[in-house]
Amino acid sequence: MRSPYDSEDGIVSYVYCLHFDRPYPSGRHPQHYIGVSADPKTRFAEHSRGNQGKGGALPRAFARLGIGFVVVLLEGFTTPRAAFERERQLKKAHNHARICELCKEGRCGKDDRSC
Repeated sequence: MRSPYDSEDGIVSYVYCLHFDRPYPSGRHPQHYIGVSADPKTRFAEHSRGNQGKGGALPRAFARLGIGFVVVLLEGFTTPRAAFERERQLKKAHNHARICELCKEGRCGKDDRSC
């Protein structure tokens, strides 16, 4: 079955950014998560359910608390390597609010520096 994110352009991997609906209660965790997947629809469902052993601990922690998310970035790549390189570039930037449309427009309820 084809993902709705599949295209005829040879896209095989996607980089995505999630914006969580609210901050983690401790306030020590970012409100964004960057990841990579060949099947974003399935991956987002796994993040929503907080599946153990599947990907990052941050989305699991948010899911356990019932904190939802919005996909604010989805970029397609023709090779997995290119997707992983872009993911690494975005993670190294440490300012995910700059790529988040909700934060840039002030719709997340916080200013850019704390989002």
